[in-house]
Amino acid sequence: FAMYKPVIENFVFFKYFPNDDFTMRIILSFKPTVCIRNERLVHAGDVMEEMIFVKQGKLALEVPIPQFLSQQLSQTRNFSSIAFTFKNRITTMKSMKSTNAFGIEHDWVMGECQFVKVVEIRRNEHYGDVVMFLNKRSHLSVRVCSKTAELFYLSKPDAVAIALSYPDIWRKIIMNSMKNLKQINQLAKKTLEFF
Repeated sequence: FAMYKPVIENFVFFKYFPNDDFTMRIILSFKPTVCIRNERLVHAGDVMEEMIFVKQGKLALEVPIPQFLSQQLSQTRNFSSIAFTFKNRITTMKSMKSTNAFGIEHDWVMGECQFVKVVEIRRNEHYGDVVMFLNKRSHLSVRVCSKTAELFYLSKPDAVAIALSYPDIWRKIIMNSMKNLKQINQLAKKTLEFF
């Protein structure tokens, strides 16, 4: 238990729930891993099967954008013309049009995109609990943006077992995470609307 004391004291996840049994169940279920810069942990469209806890380093939550827009973005600062070009392509290329998870229509293929960072998940923060429990596909891609990242994974079966044992604590965690995810999704949606 003493070995994990810095984790317990610093992780946002544990701050408001001083229940030693709950904390120990989580800690014993952690699967540690080290990742390197630009390693993509979650692709947009993946089903989340694990929560990700950041011990050291930073993760970027990113939204994919069409490649032709990212090329124009690097060549010009006239953002309104880029947005117009994208809207024009939607009108002229209806056969390629689709709707993403935010309800925004677009005309691109996932393999032909670049990514725009929406927010960073930093040291002592976590991501994925709400998406994992709702059994939904991630709208965002998760990438390591620091040189290295020390992470802990908490698998879905372990999280479910802990949630069943400590429903009141887990409910509070999920409610807090839902507020954060709602803000992240709004930022992502605004980013996509821009394009």
